[in-house]
Amino acid sequence: MELKKKALGLLSILLVAVLLTGCGQASLKDKIVGAWDNKEFVDSMGLSELGVAAPKDTWVEFTKDGKMQIMADGKELKVYIEEALKAAGSEKETIDTLLLILPEFTYKVNGDKLTLTFGEESQEMQTELEGDKLSITEGETTTVFVKRK
Repeated sequence: MELKKKALGLLSILLVAVLLTGCGQASLKDKIVGAWDNKEFVDSMGLSELGVAAPKDTWVEFTKDGKMQIMADGKELKVYIEEALKAAGSEKETIDTLLLILPEFTYKVNGDKLTLTFGEESQEMQTELEGDKLSITEGETTTVFVKRK
């Protein structure tokens, strides 16, 4: 009887250890949530072509609800652009038209694949997460983002 209690106790400890180990392994879906820096990525969007000055601080933010937002000086990119165009004296019709071409981004994670959807388009990319560095590869191009502190 004493041997059964010891065996049962040992099995309980092993089961808890296995469960805790499994729970401690956050997936990419969990780890990607947050703000990520890559100035070259945001700079390549061509804001100057819209007549908008480049923001001082930019980042990409993945939210828990599956949205990817581009942030500029602490605001969503659409808000930043709208405010900048208004300040530059652009007409409301012009601003509204330009804002229509800026797509909403959503994302899904499946294993090490990130699928980014914008408008009617979807793109699947390979990802690798090492510490605070997130590498996203599409074809031959890899873009590295660093987690904001």
